[in-house]
Amino acid sequence: MGWRIDSVRSALQSRYPVLTKRAWRRGDQMRPSADRVPRPVFRSPDMRRFRRMAEARRNADITHRWAMKPDPGEWPAVTICTVTHESEGWLTRYLDAIAALDYPKDKLGLVVVDNGSEDGTVSGLRSWAANSGLADVDIVERRGNAGFGDSMTLAASRARTPYLLLLNPDAAIRPDALRIVVREALDDLDDVHAWEMRQLPYPHPKYYDPVTRETAWTSHAAVLLRREAFDLAEYGAPFFLYGEDVDFSYRLRGTGKRLRYVPKAAVDHDALGDTDAREGQRTRTLLANRVLRQQFGRPLDRLQGRLLSVWIALRSRDPAERQALAETNKALSALGRIPSIRRSGIAYPFWGPHFSRRRTGATVARRTLTDGPTVSIITRTHAGFPFLHHTLASVGNQTYPNIEHIVVQDGGDDAPHPLDGLDVPHGPIALKAEQPGRSAAGNAALAAATGEYVMFLDHDDFLFADHVEVLLGHVGDAPAAYGLAWEAVGRAVAGFVHAKQFSLPYADVGAFSRARLEAGNFLPIQSVLFRRDLFARFGGFDTSLDVHEDWDLWKRYAQAGDFVAVPAVTSVYFTPGSLLERIRRQGRFRRPKR
Repeated sequence: MGWRIDSVRSALQSRYPVLTKRAWRRGDQMRPSADRVPRPVFRSPDMRRFRRMAEARRNADITHRWAMKPDPGEWPAVTICTVTHESEGWLTRYLDAIAALDYPKDKLGLVVVDNGSEDGTVSGLRSWAANSGLADVDIVERRGNAGFGDSMTLAASRARTPYLLLLNPDAAIRPDALRIVVREALDDLDDVHAWEMRQLPYPHPKYYDPVTRETAWTSHAAVLLRREAFDLAEYGAPFFLYGEDVDFSYRLRGTGKRLRYVPKAAVDHDALGDTDAREGQRTRTLLANRVLRQQFGRPLDRLQGRLLSVWIALRSRDPAERQALAETNKALSALGRIPSIRRSGIAYPFWGPHFSRRRTGATVARRTLTDGPTVSIITRTHAGFPFLHHTLASVGNQTYPNIEHIVVQDGGDDAPHPLDGLDVPHGPIALKAEQPGRSAAGNAALAAATGEYVMFLDHDDFLFADHVEVLLGHVGDAPAAYGLAWEAVGRAVAGFVHAKQFSLPYADVGAFSRARLEAGNFLPIQSVLFRRDLFARFGGFDTSLDVHEDWDLWKRYAQAGDFVAVPAVTSVYFTPGSLLERIRRQGRFRRPKR
């Protein structure tokens, strides 16, 4: 009877985490609070709506992207637009990076609008411009600081090229980044108007679709835009600094355009390290959240914004936070009435004090690995599964280049291999197990894998683009490394997998220990990267197990040493949304063996 009660409780906890976490509090399983604001209370229904809209477009986006053409015979002209203010300290790195770009210099222009700098910013720019080799360099000096948004609008108005690269002066673009992002833009669908580049070492943790990389808003520290985007949407008002990129993104999406994240194109931009340069950021971010909720939010979002301020006023013990709230309220009073510009049919998500759902791990540093050992990704599947190509796309999005993807078909399936007829650009290896069963299929793929490291990815699960790179960068000498994973409670809807909610299971959070692993499996299978030599030492899956074959595998592999825990969400795994099916599923896991 005990296992039946545990099955019901586990199903309820995972399906309704917010409602049940207080009812069944376990000290070793409680998820630590990311901040003092309870985001589930202040989240917008539009977050789920945006996910669903992006998911519904997956098939069309993948088909188009898999037909990408080779590099163009002639690259389009691009103008780099930058706003500076007392930026002399960043100037050398910023300009050296532009000079090192692997892009035709006669196709590059630069427009810099300086907001009243009194240091050596303007003189340094003019000195560099004389020998830049670019097609055009335009330096505009303004008296005083007119704010980022107004100055960026001026910079864009002086550009005449089909594409604009908005780039912060404290961001150093990687040499290959512009080619990568322009290549993406040239081949993208006509309704996509913005392509955000990845910031290193701390990428923005906001949610993006792991299959198509569509995002609700783009950070303008480094983003490529179609020139006509500035004709479609106003930029900057009423923001002096911070929030203008979200405002512009929402206005642009309100015209029916879409935005994409391009993680393979990177800039060095330490957004966490430059605290002095971001004085007042907390105030301006909170102000932007309140203003954007008024402009784009539903009535519930606007109410949540007011309640959020009340929550901070009553609960915060941080003097800086309370000061930020006071300055925000003062600025809101000065703005007066904020009109709503919400458009029907468009989802504008908010998540507590943030603009969208954030993945845990914002402070986990990433380092780019352009070369290294081969990583074999094994996907077990069967004929007739309709969403395999979505999983393949999430592998193709990986920022780490040396990947061998093996798609193994269950040996009990006599139908053609699921890869037959799929023209996948990164060329996964099609394999069919001789014996039936998931465990036998996994062992066949393990025997065929050639990578130094291996990981499993079930055919209905997804990886965020930096999953392999993050785990490989942290594994060190350990036998394995694992990241956090969102559990997506989902169901199939009209040809796509719809995630009704994302949650981070409480038991998944915490340091690795063999005692914890003996007590329960807190390692979703796709979250673990392990050394392939463990297969030779300890064997593969136990083919006699119908469930928990991965738990048994991790317990044996942990004999080689502790796994490295990386506290960042890097993957998503799906579980059924039906409560009855979840109870049955947990029962299969927990029923005693006879």
